[in-house]
Amino acid sequence: MHRVAVICTQGLGSGFKLAGTEVRIVPDVDTAARELRQLLVDTNYGLVLLEQDLMDGLDERTLRAVDASNVPLVVPFPSLRPEAWEQDEREYIQAMVRRAIGFQIRI
Repeated sequence: MHRVAVICTQGLGSGFKLAGTEVRIVPDVDTAARELRQLLVDTNYGLVLLEQDLMDGLDERTLRAVDASNVPLVVPFPSLRPEAWEQDEREYIQAMVRRAIGFQIRI
C-alpha cells in the first residue's frame, strides 16, 4: 500500500499530523524542492500534498519531475495566507484540473 506525505510550512503541519499523515515541515522552497524530489523517486509514496506557496516557488527542473510523475501524485493545497483563500473556488479547481490533465475544461 502506498503512503501519503505532506510537505508544508510550520503553520500547517499540526493538523495533518493529528490525522496520522507523515508531515515534512520545511522552512523554504529550496528545502521543499529537495524533499519533493526525494519523494518522487521513492516507490513507497502514492500521494504527496504540497502547500501551494511552495509549489508556486518550485524551480523548472522540479516542476518537470512533478509533471512526469504518475506515482506519487503531487497535489497542491491552499496556504494559510488570507489572500490564498480569496481565489474563486471554481478557478482553483480549474487550475488543478488543467495542471493534472494538461488542458482546460469548463466546469
